[in-house]
Amino acid sequence: MTDDATPENPETADAEAPESPEPEGAAADADSPTPQEEAADGDAADAKADTGTPSPNAEKASEKKAVSTPKRSAPGDTAGRAPARAAAEPARAAAPSSTRTVALTVVVTLLAILAGVSTFFAFRYHGELRDTQQAAADRTHAEDVAGKYATSVSSPNYNDLAPWLSALKANASEDVAKRFDAIAETMRQILVPMRYVATGSKLVVTKVTNEADGTYKVTAVVEVSATTVVAPQGTVATTAYDITVDRDQDWKITDVGTQAGGFPGTGAAPGGATPSSPAAPAPAPGG
Repeated sequence: MTDDATPENPETADAEAPESPEPEGAAADADSPTPQEEAADGDAADAKADTGTPSPNAEKASEKKAVSTPKRSAPGDTAGRAPARAAAEPARAAAPSSTRTVALTVVVTLLAILAGVSTFFAFRYHGELRDTQQAAADRTHAEDVAGKYATSVSSPNYNDLAPWLSALKANASEDVAKRFDAIAETMRQILVPMRYVATGSKLVVTKVTNEADGTYKVTAVVEVSATTVVAPQGTVATTAYDITVDRDQDWKITDVGTQAGGFPGTGAAPGGATPSSPAAPAPAPGG
């Protein structure tokens, strides 16, 4: 018997031969845990169930799973945090700056208030001091004016009364000058018979006794040396004048008189009485 069959091609046979399927257990084995991992998981579960605390093997297994499956954050989380951090940084930087600005403003305001108060009290103090000094200067000037006037009217001379009458009206107000003009003849009739001659005058004291609205009443005391027909050897008398000085009338004399009631500088009574003649000596006994 002749063998007519043609031998099969090995390559064709291999190509036509169907692929043997892989065992289903192999794919399952690749995804399933190894016996060691199952043992570790079992130990961890037993330990946690018994004591409530994971065993070292359980912790290592958990760490291994955490490393093998890293946690992924959502794409929007990172994008949302960056602007928030960027916005917070200027706010944190601006907070100290705002605090410093407020503190500086408060300090500057307090300094301005203190400067204003100090300036006010300084001006007030200097104003009061200036007023006090001016008032003292005015009183001194009034006393000076009254003292000079009292001295000048305390030197009449019956031989020539014109300088004395002029002194009475010097620096006097118009009313005072007219008053002296009206009694000039009366004073002449008194002084000439008395032969009154003032030989010297000295100012003793001046003192402001009253002050009101720029008007000063001054007492001026003058010591006068004089001779008369009854005292040719000379006498010394003290005369006190009440003199009113008005600051608002350029420091003029607005009133003058003596505390004894006589004519200025003489002590003579304004009624025109003349001193009496000396009495004649009494006769000798048996004469």
